[in-house]
Amino acid sequence: MTSLFARALLDHETIEAFLVRCLGITHELLLDNGSRVPLHELCKRIRDAESAVGAAHASSTLSSGRNRVPEYRSDAARAIVRDRIIGELIVNDRLDFDEHIRLGHGGAKPQGKQAQTGSAAYLVTGLPASGKSALVSMLSDRLGAMVLDSDFAKRKLPELDHALAGASMVHDEPNMLVFGDGSGTPSLFEYCTSKKLNVVVSVVGSKESGLKTLRQSFIKAGYRVHLTVMLLDRVEAARRALRRFIQTGRYVPINLIFDGHANEPVLNYYKAWTDTVAGRDLQWASLGALSTGSLPAKVDGYSSDANPAALWERLS
Repeated sequence: MTSLFARALLDHETIEAFLVRCLGITHELLLDNGSRVPLHELCKRIRDAESAVGAAHASSTLSSGRNRVPEYRSDAARAIVRDRIIGELIVNDRLDFDEHIRLGHGGAKPQGKQAQTGSAAYLVTGLPASGKSALVSMLSDRLGAMVLDSDFAKRKLPELDHALAGASMVHDEPNMLVFGDGSGTPSLFEYCTSKKLNVVVSVVGSKESGLKTLRQSFIKAGYRVHLTVMLLDRVEAARRALRRFIQTGRYVPINLIFDGHANEPVLNYYKAWTDTVAGRDLQWASLGALSTGSLPAKVDGYSSDANPAALWERLS
């Protein structure tokens, strides 16, 4: 799989130029709690985080033991913890706050109920920090859907705790645990589709080919697949991700959001809508969009009442 392009943020000068020219942060960043972080402090924190990300990518925990914690470093021990994570995702209820998910706590099941059989897959796309979690949580509980989100598995991996670039270090492994690797390895996807459980899937959706491949995997399993996008431009998404980093200590590369994913999730949604109307692609069960530039999210449109955007509108 080809890597997404993202400009290098290697030093104070290039980081400052990116923050000022691309994100419009000229002097300081205002956080959600009202505190302010000066520009020079932002640059230092991003520089350190980017350095850690570069080192983490060199040794992914999926195939290398170099960055694994000692308890789960061997392949045998790793297989045990992977099976445990999948098991916890299956039997444990999802939590109100994703930040509280950890090994032994939290899962992917709707709160207070069993997942329903129905062979419906709800794909929720959008940039990191675009507000996908609110819609995903609502759909899980209202429609009895299991949550397929690699971030849930990621938070259960021990390497993520207190690690500046933990998310980058373990990035490939949670994807395998949730969606599989095509080799028959146990995954949450395999479990849910084998039982025809309703699922809500949280993905960025910046690659049209990847989105259609995911759709086809569900269709092959006998599912109806719905697509809903969270509309948020890349500038605001990067700014939100930066605020989240300062407040939680977990870094998602803001250059990847701005350059790599860019506005592709939104463009792919509009292309899907155009292709559906023109009759070129009739495989989406429904299409819809929520605008998240301001909160709470507002419905932008939907193709039928079967789309999650219609449900959001009725409940708002």
